[in-house]
Amino acid sequence: MNRKALILYIRDLRDLEIAARRIEKLYQEEKKDYEQVLDSLENGKFMSEIEEPIFGVLMGCGVCFLMGYFCNWLKKLVALQLWNYCFFGVAIFFLFMGIVFLFAVLMKSCK
Repeated sequence: MNRKALILYIRDLRDLEIAARRIEKLYQEEKKDYEQVLDSLENGKFMSEIEEPIFGVLMGCGVCFLMGYFCNWLKKLVALQLWNYCFFGVAIFFLFMGIVFLFAVLMKSCK
């Protein structure tokens, strides 16, 4: 084998070994960063998810109950022909229902 060819072969081999070490070092750094991210996601200090599916159900049941109660009350008023005297009560009821609705919307938006 020619001496120049051998020297070129050794240089190429050395360059390949250096490149392999650099690639391995970069790979280990990336792997370490990736594992740190995974650990922070698994053990992070995040807020736990608040499970509130019961809130919507209770709010729906409450609104339905109040509407049923109001309809029953309205039916009695119409039957007794006292509608003209109870307009203020109806206005207060709708104001109350509006406040309940706004409260529900605000509670949902605060999540």
